[in-house]
Parts: sequence; structure tokens; C-alpha cells
Amino acid sequence: MTQIADNCGVRVIDQPRCPLCQTTGQILYENLVDGLYEVPGKWSVMRCENEACEVLWLHPRPIEHDSALLYENYFTHQGVTPAWQSQSLPYRIWVKLGIGYRALVNRTSAGRLRLRSEQNFLDTVTPGRLLDVGCGEAGWLAGMRKRGWQVEGQDIDASAAQRAERDHAITVHVGRLEELGIANDTYDAITLSHVIEHVAQPAALLQACNRLLKPGGRIIVRTPNAKSFGLARFGRHWVALDPPRHMCIFTPAALTRLIADAGISPARCAVWTNSVHAQFIGIASRDLLKQHRHRWQASYSLSQLIYGQFFELTAWNALRHDALMGEELVLEASK
Repeated sequence: MTQIADNCGVRVIDQPRCPLCQTTGQILYENLVDGLYEVPGKWSVMRCENEACEVLWLHPRPIEHDSALLYENYFTHQGVTPAWQSQSLPYRIWVKLGIGYRALVNRTSAGRLRLRSEQNFLDTVTPGRLLDVGCGEAGWLAGMRKRGWQVEGQDIDASAAQRAERDHAITVHVGRLEELGIANDTYDAITLSHVIEHVAQPAALLQACNRLLKPGGRIIVRTPNAKSFGLARFGRHWVALDPPRHMCIFTPAALTRLIADAGISPARCAVWTNSVHAQFIGIASRDLLKQHRHRWQASYSLSQLIYGQFFELTAWNALRHDALMGEELVLEASK
């Protein structure tokens, strides 16, 4: 019987083996704290010893019934504008000053990827029926509806679903996707943007997505990359570790393994990396390194913005030398 322990008010269970391949792991970082949303407790990150996997995972792991405690102040569930969407005058000036730079960057491969990422890489897919898993308040879905998609969302947070209906008139299915009872072959596309790292059973979630997808449909998964330049640079302070919300951080090899475990043909998939969010990764990770916290609601200072720009350029340069070093992993799968 699994023993449940208490970690400063969050109930947890031990996770000594890799959640993907069940190989033993080594502690990579320990005594981590939540520097973003101040969930109490101390946490470790372990790394799988299987060289064909090397996934990182949270240890101990919060039990599912206490998961709401991890997201009480989370930006997608609060209706509060995060710093990277700030309307403050200094930030708006910085953005305007950077318009010319961005116009040049958008002509590069990195810039084109950034523009494609705004549609979760569905820009080449004919609009149809779209499900966004873990949609929060559904602001992204509202934008995709303007592009011709018939949109629906899924989230476990009922209050976020209510705000999606109130603010955008978008239907959000509340509950675990595996248990919602949606008919097979319903959607032309399913997106999971920085969601799969939050779940304890990612293979089961992908299995459900595959079941709900129409033949010829597209699944897009975006998630942090455990082989990234940012992790090599910042180590335990890399913001994408995000304890205790990120249960697993995948390597390209681990994500490929997960695809097979979920019953999706690897022959119909592509796994690749990019650094489209490198500016935020750099700013937040440096804050965690220097101050042990990042104030996600505070407008960025000039020094933060300058460093974020520097880190972004450095991260893209690293990616040009090693295609697996991007900050983000992307899985594109067809049924």
C-alpha cells in the first residue's frame, strides 16, 4: 500500500522510480522550493538512469486530491495579467522600440517559428473542430476561433471554465479528459500547450487524445525540454523545473517513448525543439538564481528585459549548434 506523507500541508507519495520506464533514478536537485507561486514544502527532482530515457521527475509527488493546492495562485487560473503581457508604460515603450528588431527577426527561421507558435503550430492545418487540453480561461481558443476553428476546451478547474464561458462564450469540459465521456473521433486537432508536464499519468492522457482525434487529425504537444540550454545554464534555478507543479520534464527520447506507450505510431510523429519562450526563461531563471523567486505579476525592469534579450539570442545560437537544446519540446502527431 502506498504511504501518504505530509509536505507542509500538501499530501505526497514517494516516486523513487521513473514514471515512464520504471528505472531507478538519482536525485539531481533537492530542497527545491516554489519560487513562483509560493506553494509550501521542499521538493526534489530526480533523473532516470536509463540513457534511452533520462526523464526528470518530481519527488515526492503530490497526490491528485491535493492538486488544487498547487494552482491557487497560478496565472492561467486567476484572471490576472502576467508580466509578459504587461500594459505598463515602460514595458510598452520597450515593445515599441523593439518593433523594428522584431520585424527583422520575424524574417529569420527563429522569428517564423515564433509566429507559428502563436497558433500552436496549427498554421498549416485546415480549420475544423479544435480541443485545447488544459485551456484555463480559454483566451488562446478565442483567438483561434477568429481564425475559423470551432473551439472547445478542457480543464480540471471549474472556475476557469466559468470565466471562459463568461468572457469568451467558449465551452470548457470540466474534469480529467480520460473520464469525460466524449465520443471517439470528435476533433480535427487537439493541443496540449505546456500541460503534459503537469500530469501524473501522461501516457493515459495521450491515449485519450488519440481516441478523441478523427482519422487524419493532428495532436500538438508542447512541453519543457530536459536537454535544454536553459537547464544547462541555470541548473536548479531553471524556471521550467517549476516544483511542485511539473511532475515530469521530458527529453526528446523520453517523449518519443511516451508516444509509443500511448499507442501513437512513432512513424506518424515528429519531435523537435525550439526556443520561442527563451526571453521569459532567461528573465525568470535569473531571478530565481539571484533572488530565489520570480514575481510573475510585476512588470519587467529594464535590466530584466536586456538580460532576457541577451539570453534569447544565446539560446537560439546554442540551438543552431545542437538541434536538441531548445527550451521547448514539440510533438506533432497525426492519426
